[in-house]
Amino acid sequence: MELILPSGDLVASLFSTPIEGSGSSVPAPSAAQVSSAIEGLAEGWIEYVILQEGDEFVQAAGEGNGPYRLERCEGDPAGIWYADGPIDRSTLTTVLLSFHRRDADWTAHVPWLPNTAPATSE
Repeated sequence: MELILPSGDLVASLFSTPIEGSGSSVPAPSAAQVSSAIEGLAEGWIEYVILQEGDEFVQAAGEGNGPYRLERCEGDPAGIWYADGPIDRSTLTTVLLSFHRRDADWTAHVPWLPNTAPATSE
């Protein structure tokens, strides 16, 4: 598992394992590191949090107590799913820590909608 965060001085001081591209990565993050990232999101210090395990991920964006935008992908052809409705900080914390623990029912904490956006034409 890895925790992916935006790059920046604050992130670098908290999680100083850089990766190529636009962000910073914490390999095998602890629950405390995930909680710190959620706090950084809530305080407005960072713009997003991603937890990734192989082809699966859950990502969140927002600030304060919410509402947050929450998305997931389980690595299947169905693609990205979106949490239905506004997500508050408490629910966000529950979902991210449940994914971090690899709970079998981590997706059951919120209702999800499939990505049904029409394909863009060129």
